Amino acid sequence: MIFAKWATYKDVLALGTVEKVSELGCDATCVLVYVNGTFAGWGALNDGARVGPVCVVEGYENAGVEELIIRMTIRRAFENGCGGCAVVISKDAEHARQLKLYYSLGFEKTDETDAVVYLKREGDVGGQCEN
Repeated sequence: MIFAKWATYKDVLALGTVEKVSELGCDATCVLVYVNGTFAGWGALNDGARVGPVCVVEGYENAGVEELIIRMTIRRAFENGCGGCAVVISKDAEHARQLKLYYSLGFEKTDETDAVVYLKREGDVGGQCEN
C-alpha cells in the first residue's frame, strides 16, 4: 500500500539523512511517500511552481513512487493557482530515467546547457491532493 502525506521543509529535515535536502527552499511544500509503512521517497514544490528535487529510496525506483511524487507536486501547484510547473534536471546518467518520466508526464524542454535540462509543463494532471 502506498501512502503519501504533505509536509514542510522541517519535516523533511527531521527524517535525518535525506538525499538532496540542501536543494530545498525553506518555503518548499514537500510530499513524503511510504510503501507498506516504510519511507520510500520524497519530493518538493519550490516557489509554488518548481518541481524538485524528487528522491526515491533505493529499491523503490520501480514502485511508482517517482511518478506519484511528480504528479502530486504538479497537482498541488495547479490547486495553488499556477497554470504550469517547471523543472531543472541534471543530464547525468543518474537522472536519465527521471528525465524520461518527466517527458512522459507532458513536460517539454525549453532550454538546456551542458549540465542541465530546463523543462516546463502547462496545466493539470487530474485528481486531487489531500492536505
